Amino acid sequence: MFFRKKNLKADVNLSDVVKKAHNTGHVFIDINNDLGESAEQIMRSSPIVQMAYGYARRCAAAAMHIQGLVDKETYDHVISIFKSLQVTTKQSDEFQEAAFEGAVNFMLEYSHLISGYMVKKIISVAENYDLPPGQLNDQQLFHKLLETAYNEQPKTQESSQHSQAVPRIINYVEQSHSFALGPFADMLEDVKKAAEQRVVLRNPLLSAAISYSLDLSSSALWVAGGVNPKLLQDIDRAIVGFRGDIGSDKQLHTEALEQAVELANVYVPGVTLTQALVIIMLAEQGERLMQNGEGILDVDEIMHRANQLDPDFM
Repeated sequence: MFFRKKNLKADVNLSDVVKKAHNTGHVFIDINNDLGESAEQIMRSSPIVQMAYGYARRCAAAAMHIQGLVDKETYDHVISIFKSLQVTTKQSDEFQEAAFEGAVNFMLEYSHLISGYMVKKIISVAENYDLPPGQLNDQQLFHKLLETAYNEQPKTQESSQHSQAVPRIINYVEQSHSFALGPFADMLEDVKKAAEQRVVLRNPLLSAAISYSLDLSSSALWVAGGVNPKLLQDIDRAIVGFRGDIGSDKQLHTEALEQAVELANVYVPGVTLTQALVIIMLAEQGERLMQNGEGILDVDEIMHRANQLDPDFM
């Protein structure tokens, strides 16, 4: 081809420029502080790195504002910087989308929950919702964001008919394992086997449902105790790959999560969306209900404690 379209992928990306030095226990404070300390190097980098910085800094500020960690004036200041970067860099849709993708890839290194979908939900809540007083930790933040997205979905007869028409991961997972670690271990291995099917890999919704199912089952094993941390590391890499095809489509993320909870009920009857979210958030924070050498919690106790740890349950 004589003319070739310019490649917007930067040779140096945001992750290459930013030194990850903070570990405060608040993921968005870490992102914000690392970005701030690398600002001079970023501004000497390419326009796409600068714009990726703008998207990442905006997301971190919005999340901290929702959490009650920074005030509206601070958030508005970051937004003004973001808009200034949009003016001084390229304003084409293609460039902005590439910069946004670069920001998401950078933030995913801090937490696998910070997908493009989650970033857009954070911005939407910061801009369009009344924020209650008080502070939220990271676990509570992600929980409330997913809960908000779930509640926004219309529960109509039409949506019910739609759910019956779409493919469901429960129809592709065969119960063929039985482990001493319990039903979540069985679910994890059955889902991993189902993920090998071509029809699952080629369908974005089924693929995303696989990722949420892996996330839930591996998280439950982690918080129950007795599972090597490497399990979560390996699963995290798979989750990002399986979930990538649906991008930031809010409806597909919600459907995929609901399908994972539906599948979990085959193994652990009575699992709720809220319990699933709490379990995932606990694992994301690296928290375990039982430490090494203390034994492994049974399923009923995991669910009971998930209820107790739900901010809305108390």
